Amino acid sequence: MAILILSWGVGVLVFAQVTVKHLEREMSKEGIEPPQWDRGIGMRLAMYSSIILRPNYPDTNPLVNVKAIKRHSRKIDWFLSMWLRVSFGLLFLASLINLVFFEQ
Repeated sequence: MAILILSWGVGVLVFAQVTVKHLEREMSKEGIEPPQWDRGIGMRLAMYSSIILRPNYPDTNPLVNVKAIKRHSRKIDWFLSMWLRVSFGLLFLASLINLVFFEQ
């Protein structure tokens, strides 16, 4: 469980430092500001990850600029998004198994 928590935590930090900074730096060059609604919450990480992993993500999301994220995402961003999602999924699954089978 500790390994899964550590993997997910490192995944969040690396995704935020590498992918999110790259995307927002490239978007700022085009005059696109980061979302104002996400000051300190970090919800845009999950949204950016979803957009990067799903090439057919609809361009009509009013919260983030989907076209710019698709345009500026790199192959490394896809791998970091996958790491973030898989590590969270495994952590959730392990927590659920622990809750169901081992908590009395």
